[in-house]
Amino acid sequence: MAEAIPTGGAMNDGLSGDMPARATPLNALLAFWRQRCAELGRLPARSDLAPEQMIGFLPFVTLIDVLDAPRRFKFRLVGTGVVGHTGREVTARFADAELFADRADDVIRYFELCVAHARPAYARGRYRTLPTD
Repeated sequence: MAEAIPTGGAMNDGLSGDMPARATPLNALLAFWRQRCAELGRLPARSDLAPEQMIGFLPFVTLIDVLDAPRRFKFRLVGTGVVGHTGREVTARFADAELFADRADDVIRYFELCVAHARPAYARGRYRTLPTD
């Protein structure tokens, strides 16, 4: 098992437009998200997302619960594609629980963007993997 540690690079806000053209599964996910928002007239809840409609991009889906008082972010679901790229399973763990080393504050601020703007977002950056116990 390895631990993914962000090492810098651009963690853009991911809110201003579509994802890079080479990110085909992610663009499919964004299109699905937008369609569900339009159909529902609101942001989809977990119960509004049917896995069988998400087959082509489900491995790249991460659902994060937003808890208040105090604000914390808990990984509800982390797709196998994300786990494969980062080398770490974090489902049911909190984002501030030593998952991102010295970049935790950056990651949490990034998650705050999604909450503040009520929109999905993506980040690009570099990471390295470290062995874990």
